[in-house]
Amino acid sequence: MASSVAKLKPLQYLSKKPDEVVRKNMKENDVLAGLAKAANSDRKAAILTQLRADARRNGGRLKFGDRHGLFQVLQNILSDNNENTRLQCLEFLSETIPQFGEDLDSCMSLLLPQVVSNLGNNQSSVRKSAIQTLHVYMQFSKDFGNVFSTIIEHGLESDDRRTRNESLIAMPILITPNLAQEDLFTVTQALVGRLETSSKPESSPAIISLDRIRNNVGSVMFESYLRRLTQAQQKVYSTAVQNRTPDSGRDFEGFMARKAKSAGHLNNGVLELERRFETSDSGNSFDRANTIAVNNSRDGSENSEGNLEFGFVPRSVTEKLRDQTNWRVRAQGIEELKTLMGQITNVSSILPCIGSLFGLLMEFLDDVNFKITVTSLQIIELLVGKLELSVKPFLKPLVSALANKLGDNKIVIRQENMKVLMNLMHILSPTPILKVLTSSFQHKNSRVREEAVNVVIAALLTFPSSDFDLPELTRVIAPSLVDSKRRVRQAALEAFAVIAQAMGPGRLQPVVKAVDSVELSMGGEGVMTAIQARLARRQLPRMNSDGLVEYAVPCPSSGTTRGKSTTPRGADVEWILAGTSSNDPSSARSTPGLNDSFNSSGPSPRRYFSAGKKRLPWEGESSPVSFSKLKVSL
Repeated sequence: MASSVAKLKPLQYLSKKPDEVVRKNMKENDVLAGLAKAANSDRKAAILTQLRADARRNGGRLKFGDRHGLFQVLQNILSDNNENTRLQCLEFLSETIPQFGEDLDSCMSLLLPQVVSNLGNNQSSVRKSAIQTLHVYMQFSKDFGNVFSTIIEHGLESDDRRTRNESLIAMPILITPNLAQEDLFTVTQALVGRLETSSKPESSPAIISLDRIRNNVGSVMFESYLRRLTQAQQKVYSTAVQNRTPDSGRDFEGFMARKAKSAGHLNNGVLELERRFETSDSGNSFDRANTIAVNNSRDGSENSEGNLEFGFVPRSVTEKLRDQTNWRVRAQGIEELKTLMGQITNVSSILPCIGSLFGLLMEFLDDVNFKITVTSLQIIELLVGKLELSVKPFLKPLVSALANKLGDNKIVIRQENMKVLMNLMHILSPTPILKVLTSSFQHKNSRVREEAVNVVIAALLTFPSSDFDLPELTRVIAPSLVDSKRRVRQAALEAFAVIAQAMGPGRLQPVVKAVDSVELSMGGEGVMTAIQARLARRQLPRMNSDGLVEYAVPCPSSGTTRGKSTTPRGADVEWILAGTSSNDPSSARSTPGLNDSFNSSGPSPRRYFSAGKKRLPWEGESSPVSFSKLKVSL
């Protein structure tokens, strides 16, 4: 069976330019040879970049038969002198781990020492990607003992001082709640060992990691770990805890309390950690962070409980937020609110006010000032990350409010909106979010309808197919295929391409059923042929660098460009063009329409076979595509 890596050029066809696209018919052994023997590091980076692109087009799945062979080659890549090559390798790993499969641990065990060693790399981008890779792996590994043993041996106890320090800083990120049932004694012992060698144990990052272990396994189990330590180690730990200030580690723990559910959120946390621990003596930076936290907490009059709203916002800030006369004052207030939100480490004290806080933030989503809207979305993202599962009671009003901003014409707002929605899916799973979002498929604004479908596409490209009720998704998206607007039709066709790929060959009956229903009951003659043509292209949409969906099939903006040679052709394109454009004056309404799509310019879709006829579209001799045998492969 051909691999998706077959889209790479043979090594002998690679030019001297590192970014040259590799040839499609390259075999796996050519990939392995290219990664193992290429003298030019840029060529290796080019191959890794293409492997990442192929995995993305397959929903994050690595289509490579000899995975162990590939990972054996990647061992050397992670020690390559070229930092960009290492970076490409780490990013490739972090993107493919979630969909890797059962042999994940056996393959990753080959690379773990090298990944951990890269925590001490001189390049910040490589360090961040190494932490990200380990964090993602911790979410899917079934062999935590081996992971922590490697981190201890090659990280916390490394001969390289920088690697030791960076590993210690990364530990709180890696000690995640899913370790509650694991035996973490060896990790506890290693961290206490770091306290023994620290000049200031009470301000060492190891204390934060030990606190997280206690929170995960429970006080009873943690105390049993302490009893297994030597008396000298017990004394060191006890002294370090006693010498801590009440606010020690507040800023640091604030970043750790938030699970890094995606690459973007993890990188933000790592950037902040690096800023606080960028000096050679990490304890000094930690002390400075603690001093800031303590000083901020000593503002007795302004920040006393009686003068706080929502449990943490001074009244001086809320007064700025409610100033309707000057947008600059509101903008200053919203920035101060964002700063305050970032400093929260314990959400339990503000939970009684969360409903009111969400209400305030939702009001600012409709502010006339663009900057205020963007900052409000960023605050919502912060709040969602801190609440985690506690956000569930507010899910419906929150998603509904976000859905109304999907049609905004500013890309930055759409980017921030997508970040919040994807973060919610990481926390609660995609199903409850999409269940609320599907009501936007009938929104009066066609741009909202289109972007709502795009959110579904983004979710399908990000999460495993097992997280979705694919037949139900197919059913609710199907009416968008006959939407009056071209862009909505195109989004629906792209969504069906992703759904069909997720279902797999031979399991497309829900697609056939949904399309039949649209053709028979909604006047959608020709939809089946359009679906056939779209799937026959064997391409999937992708997530671009902005975090937004990019369609695989570009379409002309109006029917006047159909004659150009660069215009894509096919029944799917003709079906899209049969709808009206967003600025078409002949369209009198923006609500989803059916009949008006047949009054627009362009070839009538009625020339296609319909599912309501005596034969199905793929049964005729002239049918260009065999739907039952169609494979959407990448």
